[in-house]
Formats: sequence, structure tokens, C-alpha cells
Amino acid sequence: MKNPIALLLLFIPLFLLIFELRKLKGKVNFFYTISFHREKAKAASIFRIKQLYVISLYTISMILFIIALSSPYVLTAGRDVMPNTPVFARDTIFLFDISQSMLADDGDGLSRLEKSKRAATALVAAEEGRFGIVVFKGEAFTLLPLTGNKNSVINTIASLSPDLFSAIGTDVGRGLLRAVESFPDHENTEKRLYLFTDAEEPERGSFPRLRNIIADTISKNNISLYIVPPDKKTGSPVPDRDVISVPDMRMINTLARLPNASVISINDLNMSSLFFLSKSDSAEYSFSLIFSLTGFIIFLIALLLRGIKWQNII
Repeated sequence: MKNPIALLLLFIPLFLLIFELRKLKGKVNFFYTISFHREKAKAASIFRIKQLYVISLYTISMILFIIALSSPYVLTAGRDVMPNTPVFARDTIFLFDISQSMLADDGDGLSRLEKSKRAATALVAAEEGRFGIVVFKGEAFTLLPLTGNKNSVINTIASLSPDLFSAIGTDVGRGLLRAVESFPDHENTEKRLYLFTDAEEPERGSFPRLRNIIADTISKNNISLYIVPPDKKTGSPVPDRDVISVPDMRMINTLARLPNASVISINDLNMSSLFFLSKSDSAEYSFSLIFSLTGFIIFLIALLLRGIKWQNII
């Protein structure tokens, strides 16, 4: 439930409304029975008018609480929104290199893979839309198809490690092909692909052979490709292996020449998650609090009206 406070407040006027309706007839009869030395008919008439106002205010407050429960909002879009593309319809796929070289610690106590996972998690937490996860080593697999379930996405990211499958090596080409083909080509959504890799391929990969297919798919589906290399460009030791892993910046630059591709650092990606980096600058304004507050004020007015005396009679 997005607005539990509004749900709680809804039951209070609802209960009092039912209570007032059930007691209405009995109270009117009371004025006919005991006049308190005043005109019985006048007292009963005043009571009915007052009760009508109180019941109406209870009803209005409940309607406002119900509207607040629906979490009404509006989206405002900036000037860069693509025509005919809903600003909230965004598909993001994270492509993770989970080869052994991504376990290298570049000197700050975190592996390249761990820093990639943290950056992706921050982006998921900050943005809306659907998210998917593709991983690759010597082979590529889709771990999570596009979904709007953020908990599932974050839990899957947390579980990433080179032990997910036994393929050896690093083949960026296969990973990219699997990722770009994971976007639905029949939906008019904003499509983004984040590639986390050090691009270090011990053996010649399939990228040169698959490049044209990948480029054509990116162009056809208007996919924005963000390449996220390690923040340290020098070599670092790989745990439990007597090797030094050096990010292949030549390969990174080759990937950056793909259509709609750009290189972004881990630090920039972390900052972008704070400011909702996207092509379409949109903002969401929720009115739940406004409706809840208005309903609460009207409810208080109903209680006040119910407690005061009218013409010193009721």
C-alpha cells in the first residue's frame, strides 16, 4: 500500500458516518420525547440540518482519502522528450562482464564487479521503468528479462559472480548481441543499455564478426549504449591468480564507435543516479499528501461542527 496513512484516516470518518446514520432516528425521537422546555419540532429540525452538514463533510473527507489512496500524480517533461514516446516508458538492460578479471581490486578495497553492481543498484533505486540483466564471460546469458520488479532486479544484481556458469574467457561481442536482442522491437520505449566491462579478452572474441549485426540492431531500436569501464586504467592483480589484469581501453574505444554509444565513468554513473540521468528530463509530482491533508481538515471541521451547539439547542 503506497499511502497507509490515508487508508487509516479513511476508516475513521467511515466509522463515524455509520455511527451517525444509525443514531440519527433515535436522536430525533429523543427531541420529541424530551423538550428541555423548548419547542420539540424546532429542536428536531435544527438537529436534522446540522446532521446533514456533518454527514456531508464526513462523506467529502472519505472521498478525498480514497483519491489519496490512488496516488494521483502528474508527469512534467522537459524539452528533450522524444515525440510520441511516453516519458515513463523506459527499458534499461544491464550487461555485466563477470569474467575473472572483473574480480581485480583497483586499490580501493572493492573489485571492479562489486563497484559495477553498486552503480547499477543505485540506478535501479533512483529510476523508474523496466530493468533486465544479461551477463557474459566466454558465453552470454539472460539472467533476468525486462521486469518492473525492482526487488527482483536488485537481488539478481547482488548475486552476480564469475561462478554463475563455467565458461571461460571474455567475449564482449556475444554479450552485446544477447543484450541488444533482449529489447522488444515492437514497443516504443526509451531503451538504454549499460555495459560494465574491462574489455580484456584473453583470446580474440567475436565482436569483429558480430559488429555489423550489433550496430544495426542498436540503430533499428534506437538503443542508447553506455560503456562503463573500470575507473582505474592501469593493471591490478586478480585474486587467487598469478596474473595482472589491465583494462583494454583500445577495445573500449572501439565499442564507443558503435551507434548511440558513449563512455561513462563509474563515478559519473553514481552521480547520474542521484539526478535521474536520462535523455528525457521528466519529473513526477504526487498529490496524495494534498488530498490526505485536505480530507483531514474537512474531517476536523465535521467533528467541530458536530460538537458545537446550534441556537443554544443542540
